[in-house]
Parts: sequence; C-alpha cells; structure tokens
Amino acid sequence: MDEFQGRLYTPGALVRRGSRSEDDVLPPLPAPTIHLAAVAPTRPEDERLLSNPDLRNALQENLPGDQECRGLEPEEWNESAEIERLDDNTMLVSVRCWMAAYNAGRGFWVVDAVAPYRPRLVTTDAQSHEAGVIVASQKGRGLGDCRWHASWTWNGETFVQDYEATTGMCRMVAAGGAWTLPTFVSDLEQ
Repeated sequence: MDEFQGRLYTPGALVRRGSRSEDDVLPPLPAPTIHLAAVAPTRPEDERLLSNPDLRNALQENLPGDQECRGLEPEEWNESAEIERLDDNTMLVSVRCWMAAYNAGRGFWVVDAVAPYRPRLVTTDAQSHEAGVIVASQKGRGLGDCRWHASWTWNGETFVQDYEATTGMCRMVAAGGAWTLPTFVSDLEQ
C-alpha cells in the first residue's frame, strides 16, 4: 500500500516510515456523487403484474448461471414476490432467494412496467428496499462478531452501489465487529 501510494520512507507511510518528502504521494480519489431520485408511490394495480408468469420467467432467465433463487420457483413465487413502483415506466421486483443458518438474501430486479420487462438484476444478497435504497447486511458467522454491509441507490435510471463495508475478520473482538472498514463510499445527493 505504501509503495502504491508513493509513501515509502515518508512520515505518512504505514510500515516503512522515513523523512522523504510526501510531494509524490497520490492524492485521494474523490468519492463519486450519486443523486437519489424520488420514488413514485406504488399503485393498487401494480401487484397484478406478479400474477403474470412471463414476469417470473423473465427474472429466471436474467439470473446469472452460477446463482439460484428459490423465490423464482413456481411454488415459492406467490409467497415471496413483492413489487414496488419506481417511476411511471419502471418497477422493482424482489423475491426471497436464499436462506442460510443466520443470513438470508432477497433478489432485487429493476423491470419495465410492461412486457417484455427487461429485468436488470441489482443483487441477490439484500434484505430490504425503502425510499430508493436497497440495503444488504450479512453476518460472517453465527456469533455476529463480523459483518458485511452494502447498499444501492436509485438514481432515476438504475440502482447504483453507493456503499460497501466489512468489519474485518471474525475474531470475537466485539459483537457486530470491532470497526467498520469501508471498501466503497460515495456522496449521496437528493
């Protein structure tokens, strides 16, 4: 890390400190700015779209080959599927995809409000959506001493990842993790 940033043998180096000038140290990259778009209210008739088998089939076809999503199975669909309106032409469909001993994940797809729906998968690891933000949080193990967090924000066209962090290795330092180590951050604007 010190070598990549140009910090070797400088006062700001993490490992190999020294007195060399920090003039060649790379400046930090600015965090991307993501504009949170307003979400339209869901209409009473929107839920009828869930009864169309073409929608479920389109989501299934859009799922990457290395992933499974149980909520897309016909026997699970009716109990698992939810739909919300994003704007006049776009919907957000979610289904329960997987469950493990202490974690679960829902799949979230942005779809057109009319066939052929053109589903765009956001994630299969999230838990919820509220006001244009999809949130995921998973334990690293049952003790809950390490976690992973991520979120995606609706920008009016698609959901863009706006945050990702981990609490580091599972070492029983503290419940929920001893610290938060962001791996991706952004600035949100409304």
